[in-house]
Amino acid sequence: MTLSSFGYASLRSDKIDDWADYGAKFLGLQLVERTKSALKFRMDDRKQRIIVSAGADAAHAFGWEVEDAAALDAVAARVEAAKIRVE
Repeated sequence: MTLSSFGYASLRSDKIDDWADYGAKFLGLQLVERTKSALKFRMDDRKQRIIVSAGADAAHAFGWEVEDAAALDAVAARVEAAKIRVE
């Protein structure tokens, strides 16, 4: 399984205001968009890397970059074997 790089993370939290401070002050992320129910942060030249949406605290989705379709299939198979749904 070869992951090239981190793509994004989508998290849920009932503490959106806390995340706005935490992301910027402690993680060094730039808050690029804020709505009533979500925050979007960037850490490099990509539009966004971390999305925090209102809801029960939980990891919602993760995205990873891979070299090609074969690598994507291999990563997906390994994740699904661990009983984690892949979309």
